[in-house]
Amino acid sequence: MIRLNDPISKYIPELGKMKIVSSFDGEDSTFTGRPAKNQITIQHLLTHTSGIGYGFQNDDLNKLFIKHEVSEGFEERDIALSQNIKRLATLPLLHEPGEKFTYGMSSDVLGYLIEVVSGQSYEEYLINNVLSPLEMDNTRIYYPTSDSSRFARVVEQSKSGLKPTSYGLIHYPYRGAQRYMSGGADLSSTALDYARFVQMLLDGGALGGKRILSEGSVELMKTPTIQTSGDWNGLGLGLDVIEKEMGKLKVTTIHFGGFFSTTFFAFPESGAMGILFLQIYPMEDWGIHDAFRQIVESSIY
Repeated sequence: MIRLNDPISKYIPELGKMKIVSSFDGEDSTFTGRPAKNQITIQHLLTHTSGIGYGFQNDDLNKLFIKHEVSEGFEERDIALSQNIKRLATLPLLHEPGEKFTYGMSSDVLGYLIEVVSGQSYEEYLINNVLSPLEMDNTRIYYPTSDSSRFARVVEQSKSGLKPTSYGLIHYPYRGAQRYMSGGADLSSTALDYARFVQMLLDGGALGGKRILSEGSVELMKTPTIQTSGDWNGLGLGLDVIEKEMGKLKVTTIHFGGFFSTTFFAFPESGAMGILFLQIYPMEDWGIHDAFRQIVESSIY
């Protein structure tokens, strides 16, 4: 129903006349910009090269997000995904679409795209087409208040050890309006459910005889498309990818992380995976994720 090279404005017209930021005014939270030369495509969104940023990673952009009441996820206010993306469309891009990698709210736009094309809410679509077929029955965006005691505590580091996090937006899954459905932030899960999702990727897009993705789609997800930074070779369509030689073997690692220091990594050649649900925010620079990955990797290869 959609193609990777389609301009997103074909489905969300408000994103068809975006501007590239020229300057921010920190005093009154305004900006100047020039019209973008390129249209944002679905592939730009999947590879975070759209130019759409996150406010928490850019102080000037954050002031605009606050002024225009743009949600970045973890939302207790009564706001719809469609409403939020249309607010986002009035703000500037940080660079030309396709120019470079900038991690941002591209996944939220894709969530709204799913709503437009499917005629279902983002959460309904996920439940019907991904979560229920994979028997991920404990994975949702929103939960009844009675489930609040099931949520693991989020902590942060202090001089005396770990303490409850000072970050405030941790109760949204079971409190508030329960209306905003962020494509980039809002799913909560269990380690077992998450393992079923990762196993589906390792098995080429199917699990237990139920196909979720085509084999071709999974190949696109684990093939580096753009260069990012650090040890990772780059980003496929939604996954970080490492490709390296270990002796005579070519080893691929796929990975993606979550806000509260959750992560998964998997090795398609061996079928092994690792999942960490640390529940830490902000994350200290301890190198836990990389150390765990390297230990598992060395035990396999």
